[in-house]
Amino acid sequence: MIMSWIGWKIIGGFAQSAWGWALRQWKLILIVVVLLLLLWAGMKIADAFRERAALIEGQKMTLTRMAVDLNMALIEKQSAQQTLDHMIAEKIRVEELAKSLVAEQIVIRAEVEAQKALFDKHDFAAIVKAKPGIIENKANAATQERFDEIEATFN
Repeated sequence: MIMSWIGWKIIGGFAQSAWGWALRQWKLILIVVVLLLLLWAGMKIADAFRERAALIEGQKMTLTRMAVDLNMALIEKQSAQQTLDHMIAEKIRVEELAKSLVAEQIVIRAEVEAQKALFDKHDFAAIVKAKPGIIENKANAATQERFDEIEATFN
């Protein structure tokens, strides 16, 4: 029993002594508590800033990717526009060529019709009987003339 009374006195005395010390040092304890709260708040604010910085960095990367995609789309559009312009110019050139070919075709058909009309007027059987070599000589001479024109074109 004495030991427990002594134990309680020692513990009680220590508690009174610690409590007394705390009451005397209340300003210091208050400063420490405020500093701990400020430290905790600073850590929370730093975490919030880090999270916000990571979010901003992610948004920056997304915007960069979007800018690259837009640039690629612009380049593709410009390339497509150039291709389209080239195709339109080529179409116009082909149409003009077709018009000139149609004009040439009309002239050639007129010449063919004139030649047909010329041949329709003659009875070749009677001409061959009357002058046996005349048609063959003229046909060979005209054929040779055309062959010479063709060879001159390719040389």
